Amino acid sequence: MTLKELKTQIENGVPPIGCLVFFCEEYENSSMNLFIPHQYIDAIAKIRGLEIHYVDEITNLLKQDDDLFGVEEDNPYLNVFITDTFDCDNFAVTETNNLIIVTHKFSSDAVRINCAYNTVTVPKLTNWQIKDYLYSMLPGVSKEKLDWLQINCKNNIYKIQQEIEKLLYFKESQRDLVFDKFLEYGMYTDLTAVTTFNLTNALSKRDANAVKIVYKDVLSNKETTSMGILMILLNTFRNLLLVQLSPNPTSDSTGIPEKQLYAIKKIPRVYTQQELINIFEFLSDLDRKIKSGDMWMDVLVDYLIVKLLS
Repeated sequence: MTLKELKTQIENGVPPIGCLVFFCEEYENSSMNLFIPHQYIDAIAKIRGLEIHYVDEITNLLKQDDDLFGVEEDNPYLNVFITDTFDCDNFAVTETNNLIIVTHKFSSDAVRINCAYNTVTVPKLTNWQIKDYLYSMLPGVSKEKLDWLQINCKNNIYKIQQEIEKLLYFKESQRDLVFDKFLEYGMYTDLTAVTTFNLTNALSKRDANAVKIVYKDVLSNKETTSMGILMILLNTFRNLLLVQLSPNPTSDSTGIPEKQLYAIKKIPRVYTQQELINIFEFLSDLDRKIKSGDMWMDVLVDYLIVKLLS
């Protein structure tokens, strides 16, 4: 299957239910190799009403002889397995539903041939494709300004996506002026640096792929502190919880400033109310342990990421 054929199926609302293998050969050793598959994975999950579930191994998901569908019909998950080298030549892989594999290398020709029918080759993003994506996502902002944004993000699609999300909080008629204000107030002084905001944003969306990409950059930023990350996360998850608990959340009923409330409402509901309660209690307890000396600061960020994504 070609990427174009898959796109047509998704646009028609009939994405495949069987196994898909996204083969990103041209992206070897690049952090950008997940962006295109991730867009399609999100679309498939949304159309089919499934929750995306990232798995570390697929043996327990493979079709059994007595199981016609490979995965139970009422299974709520779209399972995603990401690996540098895919080495499973078990024929049951290609017969398993609700499974997506992302890789940039097959371990052997046998594995490649076994997966050939299910494989979608992902082409490398070109500069003009990134430019078209920017233009389509941000109507209301002049092309000259979007060209400047692309150049200053050094074509890093994840950074570009993060800047797109910030501007999408505003109406189309407001975006060009908002862009100018962002520039005026120094929000675009270093667009290649990943901030604490990016990590918090990824964690609040339960986006494991984005977390992996921004993690090292956040830690290398000398201005970023572990305690600062904890405080921002505590505030963010508190707000997420307040919004979910309220049948009609407003700034008055939640105590959240209007602009923050608008941003919180835009975040997909990937956590249940009980999960948000557990996370808020976990973060509050962590804050207490840090202040009492029961938790080491140098392991805080690692601990936070593991717990929030598990």
